[in-house]
Amino acid sequence: MNPLTLTIDISTGGIHVCLINESLEIIFENYRELEYSRSEVPGAKEIDTEELWETLIEMIRRTHSEVGILNEVSKISVTSQREGCVFLDNNDRVLLACPNIDSRASEIARSLPLDTKKEIYNITGHWPDCYFPAMRLLWFRQEVPSLFEKISRFMMLNEWVVYKLLGKSSSESVCEKTNAAESMLFDVRENAWSDRLIDMLDLSHLQFSRIVEPGTISGSIDSTLSSILRIPGNAEIKIAMADTQSAVLGSGSSEPGDIVIINGSTTPIQMIMDYPLVDRMHRTWTCPYLDNLWTLESNCRKTGLMYRRIRNDLQQFMSQIDESLFLGSNKLDKIIAMAARDSHDTLAFLGPGIFDVSSGKNHPYSISFSDDRVNIFSSVLVGYIENLSFAVRANIEQLEEISERRAKRIILTGGASRNSLLRSILPTLLKESSLFVTENLDTTSIGASVIGRERETKIKEILLSSVRKLPVSENDSDFYEKKYHIWKDWYSNTISRTRMEEWQ
Repeated sequence: MNPLTLTIDISTGGIHVCLINESLEIIFENYRELEYSRSEVPGAKEIDTEELWETLIEMIRRTHSEVGILNEVSKISVTSQREGCVFLDNNDRVLLACPNIDSRASEIARSLPLDTKKEIYNITGHWPDCYFPAMRLLWFRQEVPSLFEKISRFMMLNEWVVYKLLGKSSSESVCEKTNAAESMLFDVRENAWSDRLIDMLDLSHLQFSRIVEPGTISGSIDSTLSSILRIPGNAEIKIAMADTQSAVLGSGSSEPGDIVIINGSTTPIQMIMDYPLVDRMHRTWTCPYLDNLWTLESNCRKTGLMYRRIRNDLQQFMSQIDESLFLGSNKLDKIIAMAARDSHDTLAFLGPGIFDVSSGKNHPYSISFSDDRVNIFSSVLVGYIENLSFAVRANIEQLEEISERRAKRIILTGGASRNSLLRSILPTLLKESSLFVTENLDTTSIGASVIGRERETKIKEILLSSVRKLPVSENDSDFYEKKYHIWKDWYSNTISRTRMEEWQ
């Protein structure tokens, strides 16, 4: 029998279930988009946990009906989006669940005194922002005290799914360090809950999960679930790293100086470090990774989410002209590649930018061109890909500046990395460093499957052989080099002008 790992990834965009064999081949996968509910509260988005759980169970059962080999599953490994969390009462009933894009606590985060923000950043490696569970807790205390009083503890999403798979109730749960660090209550240097922050924010009445290393086996699948899902009762439940760090591991990166670009709904760019470096200018994040390793993160922010909106809005517009018109991914990719040569002086700010977490402001969306040869419609599509490529380079330069080291190796991965124009522009912009791409772009699931075994020689060999170098196009080198510097100057001036207007 070839033991299989069933991976569960609750990402920003949806639920992803995979079956992975010992050769790290994905032999079956199933994906469903996640729909978040809204409320009257500005910026609030919520997860219906009952619906999420029912959908996940149905997806696993469908996996059995499709391939019929779940009796060979020896491990179930769970990863999830960062900052997504579930709030529970003292009987472990779910009170509320929030995804990582829930921004109800924006005003609370902004109103913290500057000295408090700096202290939080120095401890956690994360600047206070609305997306973190600690800020949501402060919002509940101020805006919905009746709810806040019922909250006994919170679980990060991967922790909650593991807890459900174990069939536990009102007992100890475990949280691995990479997602615990996204709570804003975690000491990134000590890899432990921060008593200082818990006391400072007056949250000491909460129960806090035991911190474990990612890859820890938490127990065996609940017997009732085992019967429903037709998974062996001795299948072990493993808590994997957060989705971003899982993708870094799945790309085969574990050496200080490696940089991984995870191009998905957002585009985090992580440099592996052998110590927890916290930026003195408060621009980046510092995150736990493997044992005695951390990552320094810059992030292009909303990328795939913005691309999805452009694609969907364009599709909606075209359908009004002719309902039979449909832009599939392959067709859209070809259109973008064909239109690239005619982008000329197009410059776009369509979401991707340079990470600066303490600035608290994103640049306005805009697109500019004056050349009469530019097609208005294709300029939006091409402009977005160029914008993303420029933002990736700028964020890599920021990591190199803060770390004072050149990237050893740069790896591109993530589902949004299939675009052929992106694969052409990026190696041209990064020609001083070799750019590699993973053969399988779902490195989050791969990383979740191998965590805890990453030091095994066989695993290392498979991961190292799973990347290939992208060629550099010398023909476009000067064009994109000049355009990049124009884009970066314009970006910097726009940000500076926006901040100045705020101060006035």
